Amino acid sequence: MKRKLLIFSTALAVMAAISIKSTVDNSFVHANAAGAPIGHSGAPGELNCTSCHIGAAAATVPNWINSNIPAGGYVPGETYSILVSATDPSTNRFGFQLTAKSSSGAEGTMVLTHARAKLIGNGKYATHTSAGLTGMNNANLWNIDWIAPAAGSGTVDFYAAFNAANGDNGTGGDKIYLSSLTVEEDSSPGVGVENLNLAENSFRIFPSLVTTQFTVEFNLMTESVVGFKVVDFSGKEIKSDNLGHRSPGKGNLNIDCSDLTPGLYFLVMNNDNQQSVQKFVKK
Repeated sequence: MKRKLLIFSTALAVMAAISIKSTVDNSFVHANAAGAPIGHSGAPGELNCTSCHIGAAAATVPNWINSNIPAGGYVPGETYSILVSATDPSTNRFGFQLTAKSSSGAEGTMVLTHARAKLIGNGKYATHTSAGLTGMNNANLWNIDWIAPAAGSGTVDFYAAFNAANGDNGTGGDKIYLSSLTVEEDSSPGVGVENLNLAENSFRIFPSLVTTQFTVEFNLMTESVVGFKVVDFSGKEIKSDNLGHRSPGKGNLNIDCSDLTPGLYFLVMNNDNQQSVQKFVKK
């Protein structure tokens, strides 16, 4: 079964590059600087950040939750990365809460990968810590590992609420955003961890924190027509190129970003009928 693979940077380089000072963060974010309270993810039946932060109604935005789960679905018991990101032109300080929900009651297990986030509610929720409030270039990123639930668990929905803090040391005027991601269970016959990705085309970008250029490393299982485009957070295409036919095997491509303004971007790689998306930050 041919499946497209959604690829994205783990963003560890981005997180390592972000300069954090918790005493400064706490002076800019009035409430919940050490994490949102349980049940504020914006999931159905739950509250979101507007219950504490006064301002406009929460805005729903796409693609603020991403993963490397293949389009064909998750493999039970396999570990994946969930990348949660936020952006707003008015601030560098963001909070979040993420949870997973399933009608079967089996949502998998979230695992921490860094000190910028923590788990609460018996591990059912991930939220920021005081060390994870400050981003850069009007964006912030958090990475959480997720162990997929047992076979037969079915569809899992991820929900997240975000607070873009305005820095007035109060609860008024902040901007609240909501985002979600739905993933299916891979129902391919005989699917298992041992054969994951053996038939997938793969792409990797490095570094994810870019100054003048970055490299795309790819591995094609079959001959493919390969192309790419770079888009900004609004979805506007900034640059693109058709690389033509590429033979099976490994290859790499250097993409110049010296002309980009600082901020969050997406690299969209296309090969035949497959598409992979990866985030990077131009500093």
